[in-house]
Amino acid sequence: MDQTLTVNFTCQHASARFAGHFLRQVVVPGAALLDRVILEVEGTMHERVLAVKQVKFLNAALPDDAFALRATVTGATVRFDLTSGTRTVCTGSLALGPEA
Repeated sequence: MDQTLTVNFTCQHASARFAGHFLRQVVVPGAALLDRVILEVEGTMHERVLAVKQVKFLNAALPDDAFALRATVTGATVRFDLTSGTRTVCTGSLALGPEA
């Protein structure tokens, strides 16, 4: 049976992760977005993300944007979409395993 996850969040512009990055056009680093996706999936599903199977970044994400994570879990695979407003920021899939 498939499980779905929907989470809304922001990446605060004051975060230290933005220091020194993209000075003229501050954007949220893709690694920071992927970290947040993994954190939300692990916290909700109570399983570890063992691998990033695929991720595609489609649009830039700006600090203080509102993000919506929608994920579907089928077996040990999570397929996700991360959007901001009408823009799809990234899509991908993750491999899950039992919590250690």
